[in-house]
Amino acid sequence: MLLEAQNAMTSIKHSKRRGCVVGLGGICCICILLIIYNYAFHNYLLLEPYDTMPYWSPDGQRVVFACLRRERARDQRFDIHFGPYEGYDQFKLKEICVVDSNGRNRLQLTDNHISDDFPVWSPDGRQIAYVSGPKRGQGDIYLTEVDAWHPVNVTQNPAHYGLIHWSPSGEYLAFTKSKGDGLHRLFVLRLRDGEVIPLAPSQQVGYFRDLVWSPDSEFVAFIAGDYPDNEVYTVSILDTKIESITHNSSRRYTDLAWSPDGQYISYVASWKEYSFSTSYHYQVCMLNVDTHSETVIAESVWPLGKTAWSSDGRFLSYMDGGPVGRQSLHIRDLVEGSLVVSSKIGNVLSLNWMPDSHQLLVNRFDDWNHDGHTEPKLWLLDIETGRLTPLSGWFPWQGREVQLDFN
Repeated sequence: MLLEAQNAMTSIKHSKRRGCVVGLGGICCICILLIIYNYAFHNYLLLEPYDTMPYWSPDGQRVVFACLRRERARDQRFDIHFGPYEGYDQFKLKEICVVDSNGRNRLQLTDNHISDDFPVWSPDGRQIAYVSGPKRGQGDIYLTEVDAWHPVNVTQNPAHYGLIHWSPSGEYLAFTKSKGDGLHRLFVLRLRDGEVIPLAPSQQVGYFRDLVWSPDSEFVAFIAGDYPDNEVYTVSILDTKIESITHNSSRRYTDLAWSPDGQYISYVASWKEYSFSTSYHYQVCMLNVDTHSETVIAESVWPLGKTAWSSDGRFLSYMDGGPVGRQSLHIRDLVEGSLVVSSKIGNVLSLNWMPDSHQLLVNRFDDWNHDGHTEPKLWLLDIETGRLTPLSGWFPWQGREVQLDFN
């Protein structure tokens, strides 16, 4: 009996040891799984697309854009994974990417651990120009062949560069530049000899925005003035003569766009109804370049903006801010004089018409991985069917196609 009791006690001890081993093994497995989950979920969050500054290739087959490589420092508590992501953006290094118009064959063209931004396609579709430097918009302008990526520094003068605009003729690059003193100056780079020509030295003001070429490449239109009052100007490429084409200092102008036939410049004008008021009145207007006569296209008490002409000149699109979070897309048929599209679309950063005038490239904010942060992404809108399709089919997951309620 004593022997049997001893054997039983020994068996219990071994069982406890095995149980401890199994328990420790289970805990280790759980820890390993949590580490894997933690790493995988973190990478899942990092993979959220952040795409801005889209620009169509002249043939409408590809889109070049700035893609942000995102790394986030985050709170290590496990419970935050089941609610909104509480990390913060640690680095903001943009790269240059291209993608086919069907969302396939996405390529990242740069990977140099500095900021590459403001990409534009040359009118012949062979080259891309962009700004590259240690910070966004700070560096030099580079030019490269699309199919043989060998960037060449064409400014050799580090500064704070604004948006680059390629002339329709392909002969010039127009851009704004600041030396960090808050004053912006307008220049063109003549590509055949590399000469940089100052276009608006007299308009050295702190507030300078919205730069567009005339379709014949002979003029550049821009907005300059002290915030919030400014005017719309044109400057000749041939003799650098500057002309103000608006004369109402009580209004603020934004969102310039030149019609494809060169006859009109569209913009958004805003002003306070009363000097003591905090609310503004907004209009989308078309200005005849020859007569300077103005036609009002739309009016609203909500912010208007993002004006864009279709390539055939028939449609003018713009955004109506509406109540917070309820932005609407409007497309007006200028031939019929009617509003053909009015649909809520969400927060939009930019609108770009495809060269065939049947689709719009929409830079729209959304949260695909539900981490509580909305980022700008590329969408393609068919203006006949109202289907809004994500242009990032290369992504491990993507936003769902949206059917807009077109009128």
